[in-house]
Amino acid sequence: MLVLFGICLQSNDLLSRRIIRRIAGEKATSDTQSHQKDPRRKAGKRSVGVLRTVSKSQLKLMEARLSELVDERARPFSDLKPSAVPERPGVYLITACVDGDEQAYYVGRTKNLRGRLYRQHLMGPLANARLKKYLIECGECIDKESAKQFIRDHCFVRWVEQEGYRERGALEGYVTAMLFPKYGIYEEH
Repeated sequence: MLVLFGICLQSNDLLSRRIIRRIAGEKATSDTQSHQKDPRRKAGKRSVGVLRTVSKSQLKLMEARLSELVDERARPFSDLKPSAVPERPGVYLITACVDGDEQAYYVGRTKNLRGRLYRQHLMGPLANARLKKYLIECGECIDKESAKQFIRDHCFVRWVEQEGYRERGALEGYVTAMLFPKYGIYEEH
């Protein structure tokens, strides 16, 4: 068992063992080589291959970006001015202070932080402001105006700029996995 970010990883299946070895810095044994030499494998059949995992340097970069995001100054939505938010791509974290504790509420990514955070999350309609929609659907607020007021009174935002949609997507997924926000993890279809 390996403890990573306070999460216990059990080494009871092949993929978990590979991930644990990769994170621990050990050279993964070649499970694919034994599969390719398997005499039960029919000739001419193509194998799917092995899933590619992130490298140690990519993992360290994600950890550093997560630390940068969490260490960023929390800006209250009540004081948020459009000019204070860059018109740049990035990943953002919305937290709420409830009963004295700051909790991760929503993690997102965008091509334009200013447009997304100010014009959509704070000022926008429910169709564009998922956090407001979730606050209403889960009964934390009763309507759009009370959701907007909740965001103004209780929510804070942090962001890091991030170029490249693939990098933003990976960082958003990593931050979501590590902070496990209250909203924004969708039900499967």
